Amino acid sequence: MNKKIVYSGLVNPREHVDLFIKSIPEISKKHSNIKFVVAEKGESINEIKNLCKKLSVNPDFYWFESRNKARSLLKECYVATLPSKNDIGRKLGTPLKLLEYMSNGLPVVANDVNSWCDIIREEKIGILTKDDPKDFAAGINSLIEDEKMYTRMQTNMINLMNKKFSWKLHV
Repeated sequence: MNKKIVYSGLVNPREHVDLFIKSIPEISKKHSNIKFVVAEKGESINEIKNLCKKLSVNPDFYWFESRNKARSLLKECYVATLPSKNDIGRKLGTPLKLLEYMSNGLPVVANDVNSWCDIIREEKIGILTKDDPKDFAAGINSLIEDEKMYTRMQTNMINLMNKKFSWKLHV
């Protein structure tokens, strides 16, 4: 089975999608059968597509207006990426993508900007990296290569969703 690595949020400057794109050549060196998927919406989409051409990488771009179709795509993915700029605006709120990824059992790779990244660290639901494409790629590669760690992270996500983030507990 071809594994898919996804970035599913808007492609805006504060999201730092370029970090993910720059990591693709490093991932592809070790795993030539990996597919990459990037959302095709946001003010920086043309910059990201130009970066892809420059780096000779070809992720699949998509955008669905239907939330159900987007969720169906996430169910086909193996690892989710959550790159982010390290600025105050990005640190103030937990990205909803993190919750969407968790609800689909997708371990996350994010560059560590502290703040909401503490959830990933403390709950052991993903890997935090430096703000560096090679380190980001290494985080993704470790999830691809270590099935036991991957499965533990999925289990941690299920427990987190059933306990701390349970709708029944908060209503």
